Amino acid sequence: MLICEQMPGCSTTRRARPILPTTHWQTNQMNTSRPLLACCSLSAILIGGGAPAALAQSLPGGCYAGPFPHSNAAAIHCIQASGISVAGDIANEATGAVTPGSPLGVGILVRNAAVSGSVANAGVIAAPTGVSLVNARVAGSLSSSGTISGGVGLRLAGATVDGGVVSSGTVNATSAGILIDAGSAIRTDQPGVLVSGPTLLGGISNAGTISARQWGVVAAYASTFSGGVKNSGAITATMDTVNGYPAVGVAAFNSGAVSGGLSNAKTGVIAVTAAVTASGISVWNVSSFSGGMSNAGVISVTEINAGGRIAGAAGLDVGSYNTGSGALGGSLFTGGIANSGWIDVVVFNSGVITGGAAGGLSLHGVSTFTGGVVNSRDGVVIVDFTNDVGGTSVGAAGLGVRGTRATALSTNTARFEGGVLNAGTIGVNVVNRGTVAFGLAGVAVKNFVSSSGGVSNEAGGRIAVEVANTGAGGNIYGVGVGGPVTGSSAISIETYAGGVSNAGVIAVTASNAGTVNNVAGVSVSNVSRFDGGLTNSGGISVAVSGPGAYSGDVAGLRLAGVANWSGAVVNSGAISAPVGIDIGANVGFAAGSSIVNTGTIIGSVAAIDASAATSPVTISQAGGLLSGAVKLSAHADTLTVSGGTLAGDIVGQGAADTVNFAPGPGRTFTYGAPYGFSGVNQVNVASGTLTLNGANSATNVTVAPGAKLEVGDAAKASARLTSAGVDVFGVLAGHGAVSGPVKLESGATLAPGGSVGALTVNGDVAFASGATYAIALSPTAASKTQVNGAAILGGATVSVTPGVLLGAHAAQTFTILTATAGLRDTFNPAVSVTQSGLMAAPNLGYDAKNVFLNIPAYIRWLDLAPAAPRNAISAANALNGYFLTGATPPAPIQGLGALSGAALNAAVNQVAGQQQGAAEPLAIKAGDLFLSLMLDPHADGRGAAAGSAMPSAEAPIRDGAAFQSIAPTANSPVFWAGGYGGGASYAGDAASGAARNVGSIYGYAAGADYRVEPNAVVGVAIGGGGTAFGLGQGRGGGSAQMVQAGVYGALHSGPAYVTGGLAFTAFDFATNRSLAGVGTQRGAFKAGMVSNRLEAGYAFPVYAALSVTPYAANQIQGLFLPGFGESFGADAAFSLNYGGRDAYDDRVELGARFDLLQPAFSSGLKIYGRLAWAHNFYNLGLSSVSFASFSAPSFLVCSAAPARDSALVTAGAEYSVGDGWTVSAKFEGEFARTANFYGATGQIRKAW
Repeated sequence: MLICEQMPGCSTTRRARPILPTTHWQTNQMNTSRPLLACCSLSAILIGGGAPAALAQSLPGGCYAGPFPHSNAAAIHCIQASGISVAGDIANEATGAVTPGSPLGVGILVRNAAVSGSVANAGVIAAPTGVSLVNARVAGSLSSSGTISGGVGLRLAGATVDGGVVSSGTVNATSAGILIDAGSAIRTDQPGVLVSGPTLLGGISNAGTISARQWGVVAAYASTFSGGVKNSGAITATMDTVNGYPAVGVAAFNSGAVSGGLSNAKTGVIAVTAAVTASGISVWNVSSFSGGMSNAGVISVTEINAGGRIAGAAGLDVGSYNTGSGALGGSLFTGGIANSGWIDVVVFNSGVITGGAAGGLSLHGVSTFTGGVVNSRDGVVIVDFTNDVGGTSVGAAGLGVRGTRATALSTNTARFEGGVLNAGTIGVNVVNRGTVAFGLAGVAVKNFVSSSGGVSNEAGGRIAVEVANTGAGGNIYGVGVGGPVTGSSAISIETYAGGVSNAGVIAVTASNAGTVNNVAGVSVSNVSRFDGGLTNSGGISVAVSGPGAYSGDVAGLRLAGVANWSGAVVNSGAISAPVGIDIGANVGFAAGSSIVNTGTIIGSVAAIDASAATSPVTISQAGGLLSGAVKLSAHADTLTVSGGTLAGDIVGQGAADTVNFAPGPGRTFTYGAPYGFSGVNQVNVASGTLTLNGANSATNVTVAPGAKLEVGDAAKASARLTSAGVDVFGVLAGHGAVSGPVKLESGATLAPGGSVGALTVNGDVAFASGATYAIALSPTAASKTQVNGAAILGGATVSVTPGVLLGAHAAQTFTILTATAGLRDTFNPAVSVTQSGLMAAPNLGYDAKNVFLNIPAYIRWLDLAPAAPRNAISAANALNGYFLTGATPPAPIQGLGALSGAALNAAVNQVAGQQQGAAEPLAIKAGDLFLSLMLDPHADGRGAAAGSAMPSAEAPIRDGAAFQSIAPTANSPVFWAGGYGGGASYAGDAASGAARNVGSIYGYAAGADYRVEPNAVVGVAIGGGGTAFGLGQGRGGGSAQMVQAGVYGALHSGPAYVTGGLAFTAFDFATNRSLAGVGTQRGAFKAGMVSNRLEAGYAFPVYAALSVTPYAANQIQGLFLPGFGESFGADAAFSLNYGGRDAYDDRVELGARFDLLQPAFSSGLKIYGRLAWAHNFYNLGLSSVSFASFSAPSFLVCSAAPARDSALVTAGAEYSVGDGWTVSAKFEGEFARTANFYGATGQIRKAW
């Protein structure tokens, strides 16, 4: 035999020396003065390095190395089988003690070996690694019934074990009790890994492959198990016969304290197939459990129960297979249950399933559970459950949370903390041809004394339950809290906190040809106290079909048997079900708890059904849609409608229910046919306007001060309101009928019709002296009340509102009230007239049963609201002047009569067209830009900076060769071409009504200069272009095409210069004027404009090449506008004629120009600018307008105009490129508080 020894001074070179033969046990006689395997690392031993075992019978340090098979009963350092085949077992017997010294660190090492038997420890091993199988194959099992202490208890590294791994003794490991790496495999018809001893510390970690019968990795009958079970490999467990125990992938059961949790990592796969109770990961019958349970990988469970009696199947399970009174009973589970992977549970049952039923994540029979149940955003839980003919099952759930099963919950302390949260996908698919005792649900929480944390289906979460039932289907819920319980207790949860919320999707679909109890998206029942309310901001849908029977409710949200309910039931999402929200018996709402809808509830039977409630229910319809009936109980329910849409009947039950309509001031709620309220004691119209267009009945109706009740609008004269008494403090109006007495209190108003029309009262009408009877007039009719009873007029005041038709109206007499049982008293003789119109005081007449209103001739005119703009006042005065002649305007103008207040002001202001005036400032600006292009003093030859007469400070620069081409000689021509463009904005004015005007201008021109003298230039130019403008507030705009021509001249003497120009512009305008609800009016006209400008300045040298030229200028432009009419458009009634006028702008400028010569460039560069103040004298923006189709007086209209004072800014450059060619560009800006212009000009010149 050879032993490896380190050479002196060398850490890597080895030499072999012979060892004298010894017996197996001559350890003490070996020479230990040399370092044993000093050059052979522990890792080399573990993976096959070091001394060949075939050459030795023992190793230094007391390691047994053969022959094998071998059973050790003594105290040694280690047992090592390396590179051999063992025909039998390798064992450490009960009397054996293995305590290896450093650096080997392994009690029993089987490396690169094949063992036909087992590897077992029944004694004591104290080592960093107790038993290690490295690249080995064991045909039997790896087991320990003794004691192992150290870092790792049992280790598989690239090993295969055919008989499973069993720990029935004690493992005190600081790192891992059982460690299986990714290269290892356990393939056995026994349990894969079984811990059945009293203690295992360090847990179990599997990254390899385990294929086992019934149990993959199991900790059972252990007093203490810590470190948990972690799987990142593949575990397969199968069981095809029934033996009374469940088949599990990973489990801890029948044990004391279990800590460290059970988990399946993202790379982990657990697959269980069985004919018995089955789970992917499970815990049951343990005294306490900590560390939680989680899955981030894949768990697949398939269970086929062919006639047996089993406890169900689950992906992640706690307590479903408990036995005895405690069964996790009396225990504590901490750390919660979490899934972020995939769980698929498939169950086929034709036998009996009790207890756990079928579930993705199942909790059952736990006395105290903390940490909650979470299915995260990436989590998917799918349960496919087939309950065949003859099959009986408790039920099925995606996430099932149930406490200790007991006949009387009040005698135990089952507690659930942390709630249930789903952000992923839960799908439960059920085919039931047998019997389901309790229920089928996406999420179920039940059977606890206390539950906290609530249930939440977050945004993005989806819970789908699909059931095809031909048997007895029990209850079907998307989310179920409480519900039926085993035994005699009717209470499933005594105290529940945290509420239920849904921001995702809950979808329940049931095809029923058998019998089903209740079906609901969310159900809360059999709960003694419920805190936290129920909210839905997502979608809940419940759809049922088939000929089967339902013994309970079919609803989106269902509440029943909740003695103390605290918190609102709020829907801001969408609910669709036969009954949207169902309130059953024995639900007691705490003060402030109510049902609130601002979303959509669609119920084919009822939107909200509280008819079976046994205590008062408060409902608020604050917005959104209620489609379906609202059914109230007989226990003083209150329904308040303040917004949204109600498309269903309100059905009360007698003398206690109250319905409040409160849309709010200025708002109208229409309760339309064919819907109405009935069986209601009190209806209150609290605020705003309520329009009833269907058939309605209530014992008492009250209209509050400031509120209005309209019984039938103009299109619904069939509307009916039946009441024992209508008490009005606000306004009662309408075109329908009121059956019952009507009382008008002081301050109240009866307004039959509301517009011109008739209201019928089948009963007496009584006016208080402070009440008002409001009559609306048209040219041919007046509103009226038909009282089929007596009318007590009480001295109330009659108020008359003239009709909306504008113009003159003849005197008439109308019957405004008829009482079949006669009149009592009279109205106040002084009749009040509202709105506008010249009307002599109307008067009243009477006979025994009728009241007559005598109307003298009157004129109905436009009465603008305060603060109307001047344009609107001007147009209204013109129209009113037309009405005063006794004329009636065209029908389209009559539409103005239906408006009032700010709406009337705005409409009349639109009628007053501003198109002519809005075209003027853009035209003036076009002339300004053309003059600027012709007369720019910075262009060579037009200002003081040119020629030889420059100031002396600048002369040296002018003498440079760079500028020789800039100054042409006398009698030489200069040809040029240029263009300009820009945008202008003129602020509107609220006081006048002028709209904001935003326009654009573009132009191009060409011309020629001729230097008649060295200091004198004359020229001519011609050009063209266009303008466009648009008015704010959608009032249209216009455009123009133009042709321009001009002459100009410049004279300079030394530093002084004078320039002048005269131009003419011909415009071809087109306008469009937009009227809301009418269309567009169009017009066209031609106009001419004359423009002239005179400017003088004097240049001062400042520094080297910089000169400053103060200047003054006067620019006068006259625009000659012809009269024109809008000859075509949407409606001739609104067409306008614009009077011809001469508009002018006289502008004075004072400022300075700046020139900077830069001779460094080869042909010369000049940079120049301008800063100036301008003041405008003008008459722009004022037009004389008249209506084209009728002879109303003309009126003046203001439009946005330029600012009187503004700042002028110019920045430009001129560059001579040689041979007489010059290019230039400049920016032009005009800035003021109410107007701004931005523009640019470019020019190219050639001097000959």
